[in-house]
Amino acid sequence: MAKVKGRVIDRNRYTKKYSLRRAPQRLTYIGNTDLSVELGTLTFKNEEEKVFTFEAPFPNDNYTILAQPRDTASSSAGSADVNIYIDNATFSRNSVTIKASMAFTGVVDVIAVKVG
Repeated sequence: MAKVKGRVIDRNRYTKKYSLRRAPQRLTYIGNTDLSVELGTLTFKNEEEKVFTFEAPFPNDNYTILAQPRDTASSSAGSADVNIYIDNATFSRNSVTIKASMAFTGVVDVIAVKVG
């Protein structure tokens, strides 16, 4: 299990600005290791698997994936009542395959995190 020690600071609080309007926050991560995060969504349309390709490839395949279905149906019958899992056979530094236990229509949120 990876552990990250860090904090987020507002860079605007460390500068002297005497304006009448307060500037929006400029948040910065300060930590002892590198932190890479990739966010995205996959839209399933009566499908069982989709490939999520990263915008910037990770240096190696030592990262963690979180995939969560979002209930987007307007009816009360849960369209997101499926099991979403990662296919480890296609796990690479450029992309990952997200599979569902059955064909469904909906949106899956994907988060990839690499610490260190």
